[in-house]
Amino acid sequence: MQVLDIQLTKVDHLGMLLAQIADLEAQAEVLKTELKNAGEGHVEGNLYKSCVTLSQRNTVDNKAVFKEA
Repeated sequence: MQVLDIQLTKVDHLGMLLAQIADLEAQAEVLKTELKNAGEGHVEGNLYKSCVTLSQRNTVDNKAVFKEA
């Protein structure tokens, strides 16, 4: 078996870190979605707490408003 001796540069290290961050953010989004889908309320873990609050939001189509004016 041959062992490859690869010297990682700062760019390689940064790339590896960014890939790990992307994976962790994807995992966090899955957990956030699961907590939101469970509905409004507080969830307490052993180390952290989560509070899900539902709200309604209205948006205005500014282009349509200015077009009519």
